[in-house]
Amino acid sequence: MKSTHVMTALGKRVVTGVLLLSALTAPMAQAEFINTDFSAGYSGWEAEVTKYDYNTFSNSTVSGDVFGDYPDNFDISGTAVTLSTSWDQSADYWNIAMFQNAQLSPLMMGQSLWLSLSVSSFLSDPLSDFFYVQLRDLSTDDIFDVSSGRAFNLTAWAGRAVSFEFGLIDNDFLPEDSLSVSDIRFQVEAASVSEPSALFLAGLGGLFLSWRRARR
Repeated sequence: MKSTHVMTALGKRVVTGVLLLSALTAPMAQAEFINTDFSAGYSGWEAEVTKYDYNTFSNSTVSGDVFGDYPDNFDISGTAVTLSTSWDQSADYWNIAMFQNAQLSPLMMGQSLWLSLSVSSFLSDPLSDFFYVQLRDLSTDDIFDVSSGRAFNLTAWAGRAVSFEFGLIDNDFLPEDSLSVSDIRFQVEAASVSEPSALFLAGLGGLFLSWRRARR
């Protein structure tokens, strides 16, 4: 059974939305996103953790490279990172997030930008708890929701300064929630040559060969 401090805290915590204000001032990657397969651990990423202190009945938030300070809330396995809410005798760790800023490179004519990823989650109460996985334009605050975890066409976002961010929020005081994000891949694809165009090019090649033979 949870500490009576948790029941005392009920109703005192008000969630007004996830702002991730630290993402606005966090360093920006020079080019595309880095270490999206987590092969270098948490390098390139930053975290945000909000806890509710049972003794002071108040929330406090820390952000930055704080992964090592919260081993119960962050875990890497293969190409997946898992965020979990938790609690101990002194606090309820109810808002867990990760983010990375980058400048998406402009595209050349005919190219398209794609993001693919897998997302899985467990919420103890889907009506009050929630998670998000998104790209956010750092200039306009526009959101591109990718929480369904599939392939997304980001061509319209090429050249933008963005934050790739995902997080987990527990509102029912049962911190057994988790969010896993894996197989993150940003890929630029070139426009494929359509079949009629290929046939046209092949025809030009045939005409060129015929012309050379006629000149012999």
